[in-house]
Amino acid sequence: GGGTLGSVIPHVYLTTACASSGFTLLVGYLFDRINPKWIIVVGLLMQSTSVFLFTKTKSEAITIVSAFVFGASNGCMNNMSGVVHAYLFGRRHLGKISGFGYSCLVVGSALGPLPLGLIEPNNLEQQNTCLLVIALIPLATAVVVMLCKIKPLVPRSEKGSGGGGFGRAGRDDDEEEESVEMQRLLADDDDLGGSS
Repeated sequence: GGGTLGSVIPHVYLTTACASSGFTLLVGYLFDRINPKWIIVVGLLMQSTSVFLFTKTKSEAITIVSAFVFGASNGCMNNMSGVVHAYLFGRRHLGKISGFGYSCLVVGSALGPLPLGLIEPNNLEQQNTCLLVIALIPLATAVVVMLCKIKPLVPRSEKGSGGGGFGRAGRDDDEEEESVEMQRLLADDDDLGGSS
């Protein structure tokens, strides 16, 4: 009823905000350790799951879980423009690319709910069908991302891992190789910028 919905709404906003903030910190830590492709895939799958959960029974528990999953998916994507865009496209046109990405985000946010607005308010069957179709979009995108080849942001060698990882020399060699690799990537990016 209206009273139940009104009582759960503050919890929805709080749950979404906490999940988004927590996952933003966690994902920022993971970006240096795993391939960003899998972070993007997990974020898209969470987004699809959150929309799917909205089609289920409108209980308070399901609503809170949906809010948490939605916030977690946002947390997975919050670092995209600052980290992945720079890595994939370089720094020379980062402003244009980030601006285009944010423009797409604004347009998508405006047009995304439009199909639901065209449905009769009390027609729950059509609303659920529309939500299921919307949930398929991030799911299909996740499949496409899985097929893409994206190198880890910070290449890590196997040297210094395992049993040798307890030695300081192993960690120093690993960090030195990562630093050299990152400098090489930045140098390649500068060469491309100078030649254009």
